[in-house]
Amino acid sequence: LGYQALLFTAYPIGEFDENSVFSDYLLEGIELMEPQETIFGTIFNDTNHGCFSQFGTLGDRFYTKPVEYPECDGTYWTHRRGECDATTTKAEIVYEWVDENVKCGLVPNEAGKFSIAAELPYVKDGLECDYVKKGSSHANLAVLFASLGALINFLIVAAIIRFRHNTHVRQTQPLLVICMGTGAILLNLSTLTFIGEHDSVSCAMRIWTFNICFDLVFAILWARIYRVFLIFSSTVKMKRVVIKDTSMVLMAGGLTLLDGLILLFWSIMDGPTKKASTEVFVALPEPALGKLEVFECLSDSPSFATATMMFKVVLVLSACYLVFASKNIPAN
Repeated sequence: LGYQALLFTAYPIGEFDENSVFSDYLLEGIELMEPQETIFGTIFNDTNHGCFSQFGTLGDRFYTKPVEYPECDGTYWTHRRGECDATTTKAEIVYEWVDENVKCGLVPNEAGKFSIAAELPYVKDGLECDYVKKGSSHANLAVLFASLGALINFLIVAAIIRFRHNTHVRQTQPLLVICMGTGAILLNLSTLTFIGEHDSVSCAMRIWTFNICFDLVFAILWARIYRVFLIFSSTVKMKRVVIKDTSMVLMAGGLTLLDGLILLFWSIMDGPTKKASTEVFVALPEPALGKLEVFECLSDSPSFATATMMFKVVLVLSACYLVFASKNIPAN
């Protein structure tokens, strides 16, 4: 009866008998003297342990209660988007315990208890990066084309300045071409502001550099088309019209300033900042699902973005009309 007394004293939980616990520990009445692991805990034979107890004439044993964890329900961990990898252009998903000292279990043992803590997954290639990472293939390609475009326009501007007194070059209206070329250089380089993480500074730089540089190029082109239209119209009406290059530059500057005012009000009243645009669901340890947000440079309202876009649409459509109206002008 000695071992039966130990069973009910050392194992006060559940219903069991000596066969369910000691079937591997007793062999023909001779006790195995090595520590044994069970679903209820560990049985030792170390007489120096604090829980040492005498077990009759068959040997010495004692019992330690196993660690029990609560069942996981998704509130024990958090997840976040990790660092964007420049090679894979994906961001790992990192899972972390809310409290390292408070964990939970997923798979119960034979006794229905959670004795093993869950292991949180670590997904290295989890989600596509929500920005263009510096050093990535996309970023390198953007730098290559932006630099190539800027270099080509720089060479054109340099050639115009070098040969500006040449008769054929003078016919191209060098001042306007130089202004357009400079705007084209800056327009190519403005695409580099789209590389890197989203923040208040980069979001503001993107709308200002792209729109103003675009205006520098297209507003001067519009002014040149408008001058051709005025000259053609005055010829039909037998009137003499003189429109200098400086007047064209001022006209283009006025159009750029108008768009700049739209951008200024946009930046002051509803400037784009880093905001969540969409949500993506990611796998979490069973039985939960989690979600991560995708960030972009956004404003609360699309009004100002629509306004600056409509401004450019009006310029394009009006330029097309002026070109059509001047279609019969002689080539010389």
